[in-house]
Amino acid sequence: MIALNNTSIFIGQIKQVLHDFNLPLCRIGDKNLSNNSYYIKDNMIYFRDASGIDKALFEYTFNAPYLNITSNFTIDNMLYDRSTHKYLGKYLRFLRDYQDINLMSMYNCFDGSLLDADIAFKLGDDTISFNMQNKEYTVYKLPISLVEEYSISLHSTKNIEICLFDDADKDLDLSILTYKKLQINNIFYYEINELIANRQISNNLYMLIKVPRDLNTSITVLEGRFYSSYNNLNILPIGDEINLKIAAQLLSTENTYGNNLLADRILEYLTGAVISKMSEPYDIKRLQVTLDKLYSINVPIEDQPTVPKISKRLYGIWNEKDREIIKYLAIKNGLIKYDSLGYVDKDIEKYLIGNTAFDTIEFNTIKNEGDSAVYA
Repeated sequence: MIALNNTSIFIGQIKQVLHDFNLPLCRIGDKNLSNNSYYIKDNMIYFRDASGIDKALFEYTFNAPYLNITSNFTIDNMLYDRSTHKYLGKYLRFLRDYQDINLMSMYNCFDGSLLDADIAFKLGDDTISFNMQNKEYTVYKLPISLVEEYSISLHSTKNIEICLFDDADKDLDLSILTYKKLQINNIFYYEINELIANRQISNNLYMLIKVPRDLNTSITVLEGRFYSSYNNLNILPIGDEINLKIAAQLLSTENTYGNNLLADRILEYLTGAVISKMSEPYDIKRLQVTLDKLYSINVPIEDQPTVPKISKRLYGIWNEKDREIIKYLAIKNGLIKYDSLGYVDKDIEKYLIGNTAFDTIEFNTIKNEGDSAVYA
């Protein structure tokens, strides 16, 4: 895994990916959008004015530059510093929201950034204070995007305080609505979807976390609901459906004291070592031809209604049914080295192409409390 200020050839590759890509800094979709904001929807760039009226400006083309809309990362060192981490977060959120490739299980939103201005609000008769001078607590301020819930992992016997804060309009009502005070000794799922329905929220959204100064374990904040790998929940068939719960390496005991910001496998995605909808058409086609051959061998007729074969395939264009077939074959044949996001890494691809059954190969696996797992 990668921690703050690590340096390696892989860090250089991440920075180059960010430098080469024209990243839209506006929101994808108009949910909870504030006025005076650009956004992308249905491959069009819009602007919502101060009156809340939307105007279509021009068509959006993936990875094309647009003045005042897109940016490119500036490389000024080879360290995995906070500026790199924050910019990578924006890039991964774009992939999730625009291309529906969710890699956020491998990205820790928490980078140790401290609160830069005191915040206080009334909650009933109590005054809730997030301040920088408190000698017993430390307050962190981490940039996030708006999702329905967050996975927060730390270990403390003392109370933790959490809320969201919109730094654009200093909306303390949002902080009041989302405020929580509790003890966290493993993983807490911070659900906010119903709390912020129909509220306008800017892109300058932050999570404030107030923790004891003597806290000595890692803090992990993931956008979305994810599970620790030691619960063995990375692949879980239920009934006639393949219900996949994504295991996050950053939530595992491996990271309890690691303070890591990125999981190992994110490098494979960013450097093209995983076949997904981001891959080149010839890589996708090669995988699809192999899956078509394996389907007839490995999927019995009685299972085919739940794992439908693609009858009219456009080779080279990713189809979500491919992911379902991969999941089915992995679970049915006990494949233990498996990307829980449902895509194909180079190890699995090599095996798929060279074999007609899954049960004749031994994989190197990551051992964790007696279980085999591959993290996402």
